[in-house]
Amino acid sequence: MVLKMIDTPVFAIAMAAAGVPQKQSRRVVALEQKLRDAQLDFEKGIRYADGAGLAKDMQKAAGHHRKAAETDHMPAQYNLADLLDSRAPALSRQAAESGYPGARNNLALMYANGPGVTQDYVMAYGRLDVLQRR
Repeated sequence: MVLKMIDTPVFAIAMAAAGVPQKQSRRVVALEQKLRDAQLDFEKGIRYADGAGLAKDMQKAAGHHRKAAETDHMPAQYNLADLLDSRAPALSRQAAESGYPGARNNLALMYANGPGVTQDYVMAYGRLDVLQRR
């Protein structure tokens, strides 16, 4: 509900009343729009991947997840890495280091099994150990 009010005149008045400079309130609005766009791309990627309401198209799904992932949308980074499978260990690593649990698990499995990375049981155990401590 609060996010929907950010780009309204009421929000602008509240920000001014709170003493927030207009330049900063514009940044908040721009950041909120960026996050909203990333979420929409993420959701559209899921719909293309699942064929839910759209023709199933994995390339379009990856494109939408990639667009959202570029804005540091962690679930999109994770889904893109999953779509690209072993060709995207860097995205899995990025999402894992950002704290996304599913990505940490996938990265540990990559190191344990070797797809896309050099098999390394020490790294696999280390990634699983971090996941278990969370």
